Amino acid sequence: MLTIILAILQSIPQNPLFIVLLAAIGLDVFTGFSKAVVLKKLSSSIGLGGLMKHANVLILNVVVYTILSMMNLTVGIPFVLGFYIFTYAVSITENYLECGFPFPKSAKDLFIKLRDFTDDSIGNLGNKYKGDKK
Repeated sequence: MLTIILAILQSIPQNPLFIVLLAAIGLDVFTGFSKAVVLKKLSSSIGLGGLMKHANVLILNVVVYTILSMMNLTVGIPFVLGFYIFTYAVSITENYLECGFPFPKSAKDLFIKLRDFTDDSIGNLGNKYKGDKK
């Protein structure tokens, strides 16, 4: 059992989507730090909290990758990794826009609509059951 888990863990760095996820996390950390510098809101507690969230995402993805591989459900791995890559792409774009860097207006408007739509959808889903404690 342990040898199977070790073999799966050794295969993770060979997955191109996992490498893209690592790059997205690194770029998100860089753009988040840049945003904090530009907006003069540099804070070690916020930075440490962000790094802990990134570490949790990595740990979660490694655990899910291992479990799905052990259950022969490797078809689900790209969906999980793709979800987090997309989430980090949105975060990177938000950081970039908040720094005030140039961005095509049509793409910026589309991004803002998409971000607001997803924020509203997720927020309404969470608020729907907020008061229900039956």
